[in-house]
Amino acid sequence: KRVLSDEDTLHLAGAMIGRNRYAEAPVCHEAIEMLLERLIQIPILPSSYEDKGVLHALAKRHPRQMFEFFVRRIAREEELEAGGQGGFAAVPFYDSVPLVGLEKEPDFESLARDLIAKMLSRPKEQRHPWRQLFKMAVSRTSTLMEPLILERLAKVENSDDLMDLCSLTAFEGSVIAFRYPRLIQSLLKKARSMGIEVFEKAKWDLIHGSTPQTRSYSGGVLDECYRYALDEAERAAQTFKDDLLLAPFYQKIVEIEKADAKRQRRWTEEEMGDDWG
Repeated sequence: KRVLSDEDTLHLAGAMIGRNRYAEAPVCHEAIEMLLERLIQIPILPSSYEDKGVLHALAKRHPRQMFEFFVRRIAREEELEAGGQGGFAAVPFYDSVPLVGLEKEPDFESLARDLIAKMLSRPKEQRHPWRQLFKMAVSRTSTLMEPLILERLAKVENSDDLMDLCSLTAFEGSVIAFRYPRLIQSLLKKARSMGIEVFEKAKWDLIHGSTPQTRSYSGGVLDECYRYALDEAERAAQTFKDDLLLAPFYQKIVEIEKADAKRQRRWTEEEMGDDWG
């Protein structure tokens, strides 16, 4: 009996997903289960910022199965680490595999609550995969994210837990800071109650999570798909201009985005010289 290599497994997965996407008869449930069973064993999953590839295709078509797949991979990673073995990453390095559709499951709230509980119950160094999975399954898919974080925030007693809750708002293309100002205000208030150092760190983490994680430019100008942060922040800064916490928070994002635009224009002018303009 031949055991597929990791590389062959990924090639097979791509072929199966292609058939699932284009063929009249999609790949059967049992075949997907068998594929995921083999993928669980692969130490490092392929990942990319781009919305393409095997993981993305599987997530679009089988969000519940993919959620359970990642939960099992995290359990495997924890088991290996407990035995002194490393080199296994349960979730992609980038958290760009949104499990859209999972929020329609009848037990979604229970799944989401269990995720955040598991994250906060682990030691600090073991929380990363649970954070990523929460973002993939909840932050990127459901408004339930806000009440769950607020519920946990009320019980937070240390800065590590607070920073982890802040991190749940951060992912590529996140507009959580602009859509949920009450959440941001509550996180900042809690951070302020823990001292200036915690406050500044939390504020910076929330700001960083609200701006593009990657950027591309054309002729020294930020490409349109990445300009959302400046547009959203300018509107929010005006809306909350009288709020002592939110006004400077949103204004700082405006300053960062405008400084980036100015810096890129200067670099382009210097590089192109007389050809500029």
